[in-house]
Amino acid sequence: MKTNNDIQETLKAYFGYPDFRPGQRAIIEDILGGKDVIALLPTGGGKSLCYQVPALHKQGVCIVISPLIALMKDQVEALKKRGIAAEALVSGMSHRDLDRILDNVVYGDIKFLYLSPERLKSELVRERLKRMDVNLVAIDEAHCVSQWGYDFRPPYLEISEIREWTGEAPFMALTASATPEVVKDLEAKLKLDNPSIHRKSFYRPNLNLNVTWTDKQEQTLLDTIRANPGTAIVYIRSRNGTTRIATRLMAMGISAASYHAGLTREERDERQAQWMAGDIQVMVATNAFGMGIDKPDVRLVVHLELPDALEAYYQEAGRGGRDGKESTAVMILTGEASSRLKERTRSQFPDLPHTRRVYTALANHLQIPVGSGEGTFTGLDVKRFSEKYDLDMRQVYQSLLLLERYGLIRLSEGFKPMSLVHIKLSSSELYPFEVQNPRFAPLIRQMLRWYGGIMSGPTAIDERALGSSAQLMDSAVRKQLKALEGMGVLEYRPATAGQGLEWTMARMESQYLPIKQAELKKLADEAEKRMRAIIYFAEHKRDCRFSMMLEYFGEKPIECGHCDNCKSSSAGIPKESPESKLKELLREPKTLAQIEEELSGYPVSAIRKTLSYLLDEGVICRTDQGTYVIC
Repeated sequence: MKTNNDIQETLKAYFGYPDFRPGQRAIIEDILGGKDVIALLPTGGGKSLCYQVPALHKQGVCIVISPLIALMKDQVEALKKRGIAAEALVSGMSHRDLDRILDNVVYGDIKFLYLSPERLKSELVRERLKRMDVNLVAIDEAHCVSQWGYDFRPPYLEISEIREWTGEAPFMALTASATPEVVKDLEAKLKLDNPSIHRKSFYRPNLNLNVTWTDKQEQTLLDTIRANPGTAIVYIRSRNGTTRIATRLMAMGISAASYHAGLTREERDERQAQWMAGDIQVMVATNAFGMGIDKPDVRLVVHLELPDALEAYYQEAGRGGRDGKESTAVMILTGEASSRLKERTRSQFPDLPHTRRVYTALANHLQIPVGSGEGTFTGLDVKRFSEKYDLDMRQVYQSLLLLERYGLIRLSEGFKPMSLVHIKLSSSELYPFEVQNPRFAPLIRQMLRWYGGIMSGPTAIDERALGSSAQLMDSAVRKQLKALEGMGVLEYRPATAGQGLEWTMARMESQYLPIKQAELKKLADEAEKRMRAIIYFAEHKRDCRFSMMLEYFGEKPIECGHCDNCKSSSAGIPKESPESKLKELLREPKTLAQIEEELSGYPVSAIRKTLSYLLDEGVICRTDQGTYVIC
């Protein structure tokens, strides 16, 4: 094994970097010293190097556990390009391929094995793990371990079981966003042995957080992009929305492309490469875009809808300004944004008896007997399945997502089994439109009659049933919906072809499913809390946005001085500014508490506003230890 003194040589030899980013060296040295580690590094903090470098220092293989299939594939591809042997166990693999890869890890020279937590349930994987020379276990997206986390995955709870097979190998839990509750839970659930906790502040002085509420969203987006020249990401939940917005931007002379899971792998790779190279200015994407992408010069990140939680928002917004230069993250929201998030959040946890019924029906439909089926990958027509078993298609979809969360199945990438429609015109605007365009009136009226929430947010529809009622062919319904979308009347997201799922665990009797009603209620309550937190963040117009963010993640708040709320309340340095004394005091690093104590003759608000101003101007800097000092 190499010594710690060779860490920098390894970094240069394999990755070409001259030095580590702040905080990385300490994490790596703790791992090489055999310690368990919890690393909380914001988006762009270089998490992957924290396990890749120490793993390359030691004999054996590093096991990387991640829920993100696309990211696993990208990481493996990137490592192979650097001449590092790596493999991933992904959905749809045959038993023969799994067997071959696991043999290569046991007997070959594989340095990194990426797999999902669900794979750890497989007897084949468990038996081979016992024979591997494991030097490190890295758990990415580790917040998924905690029920307090925004993306809790029950299969993550069983990761700690593999400790008995991995000998003295340390565990490293990595996440870009975790509250203090989640950090405590990680230590307990992963059974970490007195872990060293490395926490980098969530404060980003070069990132401007803004929220704009408007009834002219597209025009505001266009104005924002023009006011912030440079590379940009625009996030929207709808695949069709990405195409529509990208098309509108291109029509206005802005280089743009859409990105979503419905595109082929080749299409996504090509568009991403063009954006990375600067040939495309604006990537309009679903949240399928951005994971593992380290583009330093993103100047603008826009959200056109509320993310599910502040954790998700911070990760996505944090993709801006990784080069340390000024960048802007702005939510451009319409009046129904909060109500749409509430509806989305409250539909995530379906009734348990219904989910059990869907599970049994699904197994029968796919002809999977009890005790069998693990590794089976099959197509699924959800519409026909729902009709065959007299189930509501929207509730079936939510039950499938819940079964996936518990590791019982895995849905194919981009799985979306129903078409969605959102009528954007108000009632007063719809009537004159129908008068002027009578051929669309029967379809519009039928949708309004059947789907009560269709004007407040995306609503699942059945084109076949609509066509039958409105006396139209299925194809005619789809054509009319596309035409209405082009006219700005509605947003239409057609169902995706090629749906499929993998049966990741042997079938069991439905009463033994590892899902408990009390646990579902707890998860729903936590999701409700996170939903309320991000709605408060977006709707609140008084306190500093970074202050709200820092408090949420357990840090002491500080007024940033450059978010929309700070700018609207006051600008620049206050009259009673302690600027000169601050500059003198911060020749040596000081914490915020020390600064306020030593400048107790000034109002706290004046100290903080001046501090924010000097940070913004680059006069002072915030260190990794949370202290302030003259740059």
